Amino acid sequence: MELLEISQEDARKSKGIYLDVRRNNERDRGHVEKDIHIPTSELERRYDEIPKDKEIIVYCGGGSRSLYSTLFLQSKGYKAKSLQGGYRRYNSE
Repeated sequence: MELLEISQEDARKSKGIYLDVRRNNERDRGHVEKDIHIPTSELERRYDEIPKDKEIIVYCGGGSRSLYSTLFLQSKGYKAKSLQGGYRRYNSE
């Protein structure tokens, strides 16, 4: 089984693409620069917009939605990992 999470430190070193799965109103308060935004509620119908040849670093506010989204993307053959601590932790470091 593939690892589900990536640390903040390893994510910053990665050449992966950040995927924001938060709702629009959460994203309005800030996000990772140059990320992709697909809310969890839309992921099942829009996942093909995500490049399959890159590592995908999935984040939400705190980590639970990104874990669900990571499992879904891994089931579709993506190299996806959930960002530990989510955007709240990313934004505080």
